[in-house]
Order: sequence, then C-alpha cells, then structure tokens
Amino acid sequence: MSAGPRGDITHRVLPSDVNHLGTLFGGRLLEWMDGAAEIAAARYARRVVVTVAMEQVVFTQPVQVGDLVRIEAAIDRIGRTSIRVQVTAWRELTDGTAVIACAARLTFVALDASGRPVPVRGACPDADAPQAAETSPSSPA
Repeated sequence: MSAGPRGDITHRVLPSDVNHLGTLFGGRLLEWMDGAAEIAAARYARRVVVTVAMEQVVFTQPVQVGDLVRIEAAIDRIGRTSIRVQVTAWRELTDGTAVIACAARLTFVALDASGRPVPVRGACPDADAPQAAETSPSSPA
C-alpha cells in the first residue's frame, strides 16, 4: 500500500455484529472499510469527501465473534476530483494469526461547501475524464 495518508482502524467483533451463522455481517464489514477509506481520502484531500463507488469487493475469510478486524486503507490513485483507496480487512485471531478477510477498492469525490465536486491537490488534470476504449466497466473514473 502507498506511503501517503492512511485510514487504519481496528474493531473487535461483538455478538451484535454477527449474523445467524455467527459470522460478521458482510454489510458491517463494508461499513467499517468505507469508514477507514474515507479517513484516508479526507486526509489526502483535506476536505469533505463522499463515497461514489465500491468495487472489486472480495470476501475471502469469515470472521467470528471475538476476532479483531484490522482495516488498512491507503490511497491507490488520484484523479482530478476523485481519490481511489485500496482497502484490506484482516481477520486477527487471538493467537495473533492474521489472514485477509476482505479486500475492495473505493472511490471518493472531494466536495466544496456547496456539495459540488472540486479538484484535489496533486490531481492529474484529465484523470476524471472518460478513458479510452480499453477501460473496462469495473475501472473507476
């Protein structure tokens, strides 16, 4: 992950966080990941940012009650008004073992006081412009 602004957080999974199977709700984990990614993006933009996309979400490991979930969020790409953040959620067992539970890429847009998109510092001038034909639908703007 990049050396720029980060949004790393840790949560302990409690009984109120799990589903009927006793594993962490996927939506709860995505909420935590979005929060960590927002911190990284806002630190970079030094202004309010909002989530516009969550892509390539892959759940790889169920998380149990009592586990820690360590979420690491780092800037992946800077557009003109957008910031893409790579997020990895690690399942930490009580013995210290850590395995990836989920990974995703989130895109945020920086806003001005009126709620309109504004350029972010260090932005590439045409980074938010439509991409050439080789861009797939899963690639963020």
